[in-house]
Amino acid sequence: MNIKWKAISAVMALITALCLVFSGLAVYGSRQNIDLLIQNKCELIDGVAWAIEQQSHTQYRTRIKSLVNAEASPSRAEMIEAFRDRDRDALYQRSLPFFKVLRKENSFFSTFTWVLPDNRVFLRMQNPDYYDDNIVGRRPDIVAANREKVQVSGYATAGTGLEYRVIQPVYHEGHYLGVIQFGLHGAQLLDAIEERIEAEVGLLISKERAIQGDIENPSWPIARLGQQIVQTLQKEAFSRMSGQIDLSQARQVLRVEDRDVVVFKARTLQNYEQRSEGWLLAALDITSLVAHQRDTLMLIFVLAAILVPVNIIVLSVSFDSLLKKNLALTESLQQINQTLEARVDVRTRLVTEQKQQLEKIVNNLPDIVFLKSGEGVWLLANDQAIDLFELDRGSYVGSRDEELALLQPPGSFFHRCRENDEQVWVSGKHHQQTLPCDMPDGKVCILNVDKVPLFNDNGERWALMTAVRDVTAREKARNQQISLGQIIESSLNEILVIDGLTTHFKLVNRGARQNLQYPAEELLDQPLATIAPEFARQDLLQKCTQVIRDDMELVFETRFRRKDESTYPVEIRMQRTLFNDHPAGLVIARDLSYRNEARGAAVLTAEKGQRMFVEA
Repeated sequence: MNIKWKAISAVMALITALCLVFSGLAVYGSRQNIDLLIQNKCELIDGVAWAIEQQSHTQYRTRIKSLVNAEASPSRAEMIEAFRDRDRDALYQRSLPFFKVLRKENSFFSTFTWVLPDNRVFLRMQNPDYYDDNIVGRRPDIVAANREKVQVSGYATAGTGLEYRVIQPVYHEGHYLGVIQFGLHGAQLLDAIEERIEAEVGLLISKERAIQGDIENPSWPIARLGQQIVQTLQKEAFSRMSGQIDLSQARQVLRVEDRDVVVFKARTLQNYEQRSEGWLLAALDITSLVAHQRDTLMLIFVLAAILVPVNIIVLSVSFDSLLKKNLALTESLQQINQTLEARVDVRTRLVTEQKQQLEKIVNNLPDIVFLKSGEGVWLLANDQAIDLFELDRGSYVGSRDEELALLQPPGSFFHRCRENDEQVWVSGKHHQQTLPCDMPDGKVCILNVDKVPLFNDNGERWALMTAVRDVTAREKARNQQISLGQIIESSLNEILVIDGLTTHFKLVNRGARQNLQYPAEELLDQPLATIAPEFARQDLLQKCTQVIRDDMELVFETRFRRKDESTYPVEIRMQRTLFNDHPAGLVIARDLSYRNEARGAAVLTAEKGQRMFVEA
């Protein structure tokens, strides 16, 4: 055998070995990809459920507290008073606007119920004709809220199925009236998940909870899997696999009607006691993945079978040149592929990082920032705006100020600030104002509002950017500082502030200026020795420096000199302070002239009385 055929044989053996290696890697990689895809779907479902619980559910736990705050607005007070008076018709009329707003914000908002302290239903806003039934046996969460008189929340099973419920105690002037319940339809989870993945999803309820909750009229379809019940969006979901599912397993792969399906419990749904009320169940169709795996393997084997004889023929015809070109082309393609992959990875990482950084920057700004369109429709709000105004993350986009103001007190930001939006658009310039606003929790905040109109290149209105900062604490501090300055200025004592290093005057109050007969501009930045000649002595200056440096207090008497060169005795109390964030001396001087005059008059009176006694 000549060298050519030896080389061809060696190359073909290598090609065959590489084909076998690549086939094995393809099988392993395909299985890994399927496992990774299933894991990603599980994490996506769990993430969607977590996001809804953290955003929507948390928001309603806060909003239900605000709703029963009678001091927040007159309409809420009237609603609570109707509940207090047990006036069902009045309560329905007072609650109806809030019920409509909540349902408009969230189509999955299902129940709005008033319950008496004895656990009898007083009014169901979603079904006002059905009331006065006792729910002790099927709603332990409402019983717990009435017993403990605290808010409880979590998933609960009732006649309509498994839903998220929030129960809030209601008080009026310190008297306990009962509880109010919000219910969020469990279909909210399933609808959000089905938008993101193609899978059959449902809420799995144990047989015991289904019996206790008395599911007689489910608001959406149910399917029975052994001893358990699954509520789904489609009636036929899970029905074809009821005889094969083993719900004791966390994940199970089934073959259903020529389809490959993986069934798994994606998330536990906890009740008000943080115990399992049910599970989020998903069935993911992986038929295409398994078929793609088989097709890929078949393609590899077919290509390998074709490649071996073709390479024998090609190599036998043009061994040298073809081998060199093949090696060069393969190396070039590998380098190009690596370069492109590296560039794609870098750009993808940069885009992702920039997006995350922008979101972090906006959400970590100290100011409240939001955007409204040229027509007044809300487009975007950062976390601070959502928290301050108690917005629902899932529904504030597309709303107008008039709609958002319905659940706010009369003097809220939405009532005060929206009045001049059109003026800002007309002026086309930045506008700033400071407004006192009533907040949903009953407090009054002072808000500094900046509005900037943004236009498209053609001059059309694009968005109105608004930045709001809570300056309540700053305004209070400024008012306190002004009041303190007025107190010092009007004090009868002479109050002076001297520099800690030079003993030059930095502040002189009105009492000192009047007694010393100096205007303020002549005393400022003059040394203390100007009015106290004794302080020209080095030892007294050292004492002043020691008082300021060691935070001591020094009390002594000396004489002050007025502008007309007359002097008068004073008692000085000196201590350390800060002026413009620098060490300084606070000098409080008390004029002793009146005390000395009174003492002299007393001495003269005593001497005169003594002489009269001697003469007598």
